[in-house]
Amino acid sequence: MQRGVASGGNGFPECVHLTNSVWYKNFTHTPTGSITNGAEFVPEIAYPREAMPAVGDVPASTWLSGCNEPNIVAQSNITPADYLSTWHTIESNWGGRRLLSPGMGYAGNLDCPAYGGLPARTDISGEQWLRDFVTLYTAAYGSGPTFTVLNFHLYTYPETPTVDWQAATQAIVALA
Repeated sequence: MQRGVASGGNGFPECVHLTNSVWYKNFTHTPTGSITNGAEFVPEIAYPREAMPAVGDVPASTWLSGCNEPNIVAQSNITPADYLSTWHTIESNWGGRRLLSPGMGYAGNLDCPAYGGLPARTDISGEQWLRDFVTLYTAAYGSGPTFTVLNFHLYTYPETPTVDWQAATQAIVALA
């Protein structure tokens, strides 16, 4: 197992150094210039939050990540159907890399609350978003999307004290 950090907030470079992380991501395709411990930058294609970058604008890396939490309003907030062509472009342009699926916000069968306590999208969980995406992608392109890693963000909140995290993890693994 390799240790990594995904953040973009204050103290981020120090966190990468203090944890002896071997990789980091900052939710964009542009690396943070102050990381000096040799940790590998993992670019994220943050569309629709950012414009789709040109192939040459994404730094070389073993890995590449899809968007962050498409099922959460305060994050990427994009439907599975609307993300099909984006992922197809990612596979076409950067398919030689190890691809992390879009990072699903997940709190069991509940949707994750958005920042500031505002309600998140209530019509779809991270698990269901990914299931729908795979089904639609397969129908549109004749084969399923390529994911080296399923990228889920497991959160615990006071609103979800009874979530069975072992069952949640097994449900995610079953998607693979």
